[in-house]
Amino acid sequence: MQLLSLIGILLAMAFIVYAVVKGYSLVWVSIVAALIVAVTGRMDLVESMGTTYMEGLAGFVVTLFPLFLGGQMLGKLLEYSGLSKSIARSVVKVLGAKNIVLAAFIAVYLMTAVGISVYIVIFTVYPMCLAFFKQTNISRSLIPAIVLGGAASAQMLPGIPIAANIIPADYLGTTAMAAPITAIVGAVIVTGLNLWYLIWQGNKSMASGKPFELLPGEEADDDLSTDQLPNPWLALAPFAVIIVLLNVLGWPAWGALIAGALVMLLMFWKKYPDKKKIFNDVAKGSMSVIGTAAIVGFGSVVSAAPGYSYISSFLTSTSFGNPYIYAAIAVSVIAAVTGSATGSMRLILDSSAARMLSMGARPEALSRVVTMASFGCDSLPHSSAVVLTLQCCNVSHKEGYWHLFVTTVLTNTLALIVGVIMASLGIS
Repeated sequence: MQLLSLIGILLAMAFIVYAVVKGYSLVWVSIVAALIVAVTGRMDLVESMGTTYMEGLAGFVVTLFPLFLGGQMLGKLLEYSGLSKSIARSVVKVLGAKNIVLAAFIAVYLMTAVGISVYIVIFTVYPMCLAFFKQTNISRSLIPAIVLGGAASAQMLPGIPIAANIIPADYLGTTAMAAPITAIVGAVIVTGLNLWYLIWQGNKSMASGKPFELLPGEEADDDLSTDQLPNPWLALAPFAVIIVLLNVLGWPAWGALIAGALVMLLMFWKKYPDKKKIFNDVAKGSMSVIGTAAIVGFGSVVSAAPGYSYISSFLTSTSFGNPYIYAAIAVSVIAAVTGSATGSMRLILDSSAARMLSMGARPEALSRVVTMASFGCDSLPHSSAVVLTLQCCNVSHKEGYWHLFVTTVLTNTLALIVGVIMASLGIS
């Protein structure tokens, strides 16, 4: 029965990858996948779906919904205030059109660091890239990698209130600043390599002489004026409030984010004429937590299945008894299947946190390794973030995915390997 259950788990994982690529909602995909696991494992369907699945889903929502809500609120208020556009335009103005790849990357990096959603970043940076890539004849295939590669670089930083920093901290009793040396080294590796690669590819594209063509319906934005926009330095006010509350005063991440959002609301009260629309947008965006929670529900069923013991044994043997290698492999595999960084962390920590600690892992080092592991294989071709970014930039997988692979999977994996080595050596 254990072997059949293992086959069912593998089939369910293959089904998730196929269905996500086809564009089906993670909610329905996770339910069907959980049913496959339950049936092949000869598990009680009522208990598996009504209790195990739902408790996994509900537990994630209870824990992470306030964080999603706070992040959405801050991001939307930054967007509607004009600060996101002001940051992007100011960086490009300072560095100039000739350095548009560097300028766009830094703009993405800064916007991500202060809490602006990657989806808002796309619609801010994309029209500017169209305008200045056309002037310099740089291929549009680099735009998705600039967006997600810049975001991935910023997310490596310690102490920022993102789910990837908060989930391991909640499980392991650490903080968002866990293992700061490892985090900073990882951020330097990813940022340095991503910048080098993107600038190299941009120069290579300019040298090819192939003209840049706008597609029908595209609007390029070459306006760098910030006269009607707020000073970009004002973004430091809510960001500083969040960082101090989270890392100095020990507030929960959701509380720090909401406090930062309230600071934004007070600062730009008169710039938000349609406040009802803003808060409706925040509520709508926060519902994205359900899709990730559904994957966690699926993971709960998997960890209760008879075949899961094979997976645990495999991970133990391939990690050579090293808890950090165990965490890196486990989180990476689940992130690869689900395309979800937060879902992969929650699933593995739910099922294996006690095991990894019993193997001798130090909580702070383990927290950082889990965070770093979630950033690599969550960006495979079927990832919703990858698919959406390519679509928004009018770039096909064939044209743009290699650049995305280098800047989100390859460089993050290299940083993860260094992180595992540092954790194993007792450096944090």
